[in-house]
Amino acid sequence: MSRDLATPCPSRPSPSRSSPRHPAGLHHVIGNVWEWTRDYWTTRHRRSKKVLKDPRGPGRPAGAQGAVPDRVKKGGSFLCHASYCFRYRVTARSQNTEDTGTSNLGIRCARSAPPPANEKEEL
Repeated sequence: MSRDLATPCPSRPSPSRSSPRHPAGLHHVIGNVWEWTRDYWTTRHRRSKKVLKDPRGPGRPAGAQGAVPDRVKKGGSFLCHASYCFRYRVTARSQNTEDTGTSNLGIRCARSAPPPANEKEEL
């Protein structure tokens, strides 16, 4: 393990697959880089008491016509620290304009999981 990975606030993102894999096969779901999602930002996102399959945010950006729209980013980054950032959660949610590029911002890859063996997939 590099010295940087052993510190609570490293100076750069960790290399891919440098941390143990989650049981679902995921690496760096929280805390390495903020991850873009496809949703446009809104201050009031939809909440539901039931599980939603692929919930989506607004279909078009809010804000002034012609302005660069904000997109949702999730997960926190290596720049977050418990002393000032409470965003080390998979569900942590923030925003940036979609033309933003920084060292602590990446993408969130997703794919559909197969349905459990005892359930039929809804179409």
